[in-house]
Amino acid sequence: MQSNPRHLNDQEWAGVRLEYETNTERPTLRELADKHQISRSTIFKRAAREKWKQNAVLVEATRKQIVKKMEAKMEGATSEAAQLVAKQVVEDLQTRFRKDRKVLG
Repeated sequence: MQSNPRHLNDQEWAGVRLEYETNTERPTLRELADKHQISRSTIFKRAAREKWKQNAVLVEATRKQIVKKMEAKMEGATSEAAQLVAKQVVEDLQTRFRKDRKVLG
């Protein structure tokens, strides 16, 4: 702990809380106090008063759901793009075939 701890503004406190509640590495309040050079007693009191909770499990589950949805969207977009390319190739081949038929008579 620092002998002269920093005083954080509301935005900085929000960042520390977010880090505590969502970081998948689940840092302790003591680790965050040391990292951000703030008083350990202050961070413990604030976390208790504001009822900070570590939600890394919830965050990870939500992240997995988002990834799954994005993968499904990407698969759909990829399939659509492949269909468009295939359609263009068929059209090009048909045009070429028509030209070759005209040349061969």
